[in-house]
Amino acid sequence: MTYDFDTGERIADTPYDGATGNSGFVTEVADNAFRFTVKIAAAARAEQYRPVLQAVANELRAAGVADLTIAPGQFSLSPEPSATVPRHEIHFFTLPSGPCGAGFAGCAIAYQQGRASGKDFDNLVTAAKNWIYPVVDGYSPQNKHHVVAHEIGHALGLKHYDAPFQGVNQVMHPSKYDSSTFQNGDRAGLAYLGRDERPIGTLEPVTFPSSGKIRATGWAFDPDQWKAATVRITVDGGIVKQFDTSVNRPDVNAAYRLPSFAPRGFDVTFDVSAASHVVCMTVLNYPRDTYTPAGSCQTVTSKGALTSTRIQGGDRYESAAAVSRTAFPTSAPVVVVASGEAFPDALASGPVAAKLGGPLLLTQGTALTAPTKAEIARLKPSKIIVSGGTASINDAVVNELKKLAGSVVRVSGADRYETSRKLASYAFSSASVAFVASGDTFPDGLSAGAGAAGRGAPLLLVSSGPTAADAATGSLVKSLKATAVRVVGGTAVVSASTLNTVKASVADTQRVAGADRFLTSVAVAKNYFPTATSQVFVVNGLNFPDGLVSAPLAAVKKAPVFLSPGHCLNREVLTQMDRLGASQLTLIGGTTSLNADVAAGRIC
Repeated sequence: MTYDFDTGERIADTPYDGATGNSGFVTEVADNAFRFTVKIAAAARAEQYRPVLQAVANELRAAGVADLTIAPGQFSLSPEPSATVPRHEIHFFTLPSGPCGAGFAGCAIAYQQGRASGKDFDNLVTAAKNWIYPVVDGYSPQNKHHVVAHEIGHALGLKHYDAPFQGVNQVMHPSKYDSSTFQNGDRAGLAYLGRDERPIGTLEPVTFPSSGKIRATGWAFDPDQWKAATVRITVDGGIVKQFDTSVNRPDVNAAYRLPSFAPRGFDVTFDVSAASHVVCMTVLNYPRDTYTPAGSCQTVTSKGALTSTRIQGGDRYESAAAVSRTAFPTSAPVVVVASGEAFPDALASGPVAAKLGGPLLLTQGTALTAPTKAEIARLKPSKIIVSGGTASINDAVVNELKKLAGSVVRVSGADRYETSRKLASYAFSSASVAFVASGDTFPDGLSAGAGAAGRGAPLLLVSSGPTAADAATGSLVKSLKATAVRVVGGTAVVSASTLNTVKASVADTQRVAGADRFLTSVAVAKNYFPTATSQVFVVNGLNFPDGLVSAPLAAVKKAPVFLSPGHCLNREVLTQMDRLGASQLTLIGGTTSLNADVAAGRIC
């Protein structure tokens, strides 16, 4: 609480030199924090000041520096300086005496609150009291207007200004009455003191600590007050949390040069349903008592009833057999066998197995693994396709396989690229679309294999850099009568030159890629799995064994395969699950490959 000339802020000449009219000042009351209801205290002399107060209010509103509403009637109000005045009110008294003592025409008390900057005098008036002494009753209308305007100026935080400003004495001059209305300096001071500095804050990327929960963290403060800010979190427009910031954020205080005694951060958790939601943050804008957006809204997808299951075995061979049992619970006419010790032949084999109606199983190159042998015996296929040459799977393994099926066919080429082409030629007499991925690395091939299998299309492998084999790839897709080719992965794994070589054979050759391997799997799912499904598959994108055998399963279940780093899911995976109406994650691999956080749907 401060008295008379101790209130407010002195306005220096320099910032306002040369100003004319309202130039350089707030020109809309909507941009100003000064909003007060003026209540006239009950007294016989009081009503003569109502039209003067209204004229002053009109003047301030027209200047855009304050919004004063003169309340009708008179009120029983306490003139004691210590008596509380409600926020946003100015109490106007016409008593014969006041707290400033004798010798004054009027007096004012401004009740202030410090702004967040903590600077001297950088305060915002929240309420005030005015006194007009009896001597003013006999003043001319002009001088009466001057005194009322002068005291209202004090009530709003201005102090005396005892020199001409731009050659004109201001209303806030302590003794000169030659300006009855607010002048440029007066208006400039009010514009500064009443500035509404909007709340500042950030809603940091939300996370999902568990199914049906969202954790929101961030920070906020209102420059117009030093204390903790009041924050609202809304979901789809409805309020789910309202709280004062309570977490210390030294980084925010340092960045905005704020005192350290008020907490600026928050960390809250709340329930959400299984759906896509828009999460927003608003902050109470003091002294308006309205909530102002701060930071950007986030559109997130929560799997409220998210469930998960695993398909796994003790090693890659047992896991492949487990995937086969899930996809083909009774039997299969064909089984494709590839090496589990390297990825290239198996990458191209997944879509072939899907096309022929059977699983892809893995084996060691020099010995038929027991889980694979047992699974083939269970399926009773009439044919087994062996992918790759003797360097990948030797003849001894092939001879063992011949004991399990009436027909065993080895399909191989001079290298991994030719092997992929020969596999495609063997299984596909035609294809409306063909997929192409790098045979030098596995991640995009895992995604491409699932997409190809889901579309009943082949997957052809190419080198990361341009080679003569690219022309052979183009010739093959043309011979298959493909009308479209989809190159999966960015230019770092499949060059633009390779794409253009294939495009010379099939004009509709386009690249499907994301910012990384995980988002590339999302891009494939988004484009090539359009049908609603109850589940999606997740494989480790940093290692290949479990993901190699997922393509036939994806085709059977008509569900996409997403890559994970092993400890979380990309946010876009949940977005795609929402699109597909999926509520179950089916993880292929054990907990060392995909941990419990992946099973819980934790966002990276």
